[in-house]
Amino acid sequence: MVDDVIAVLDDADVGRVVMIGYSLGARVGYAVAATHSGRLAGLVGLDSVPDPAAEPTGWRKGADRVMAEGTRAVIQELAETESEPPPPWLLEHLCATEPAAFAGSYEALATAPPFWPLADRLTMPTLFLLGVGENDQDWWARGQSAARTLPDARAVALPGLGHLQAFWRTDVSLPPIR
Repeated sequence: MVDDVIAVLDDADVGRVVMIGYSLGARVGYAVAATHSGRLAGLVGLDSVPDPAAEPTGWRKGADRVMAEGTRAVIQELAETESEPPPPWLLEHLCATEPAAFAGSYEALATAPPFWPLADRLTMPTLFLLGVGENDQDWWARGQSAARTLPDARAVALPGLGHLQAFWRTDVSLPPIR
């Protein structure tokens, strides 16, 4: 995925960009920053902070679950954890993802280089923008820890928002990005 990002930038003849990645896209952004830091003028990780204790087996179980139950079942379960129902357009878009492609994103996380040993390479301004519900204090603490680890980063909470809401509630997420 990193090679794809760089190929798109090269094809568009774009030198440096501010990359905004949501969920898995943020993980791709972290990897681009670690391996091609000169290409990023800034980085926003929207509702995604790597867990230093995460094991690849956990991501592989997610891939297995998607293949066994299907994309719709996994997305519907995630949607039920949100404090407000996701808009139908978002659910339909996400649920239309082929299970093999969705499972592939979990596999990508299982095989990605670990974030924390590479964190010192993320020298560009970085924003961790995190949906933080009432049961997400560990999540918020991880975001703050990541921001303290990087030389030019900060974490901003999106209070009361779940993972999907952090994406579609642009009324809350865009102001800190701007």
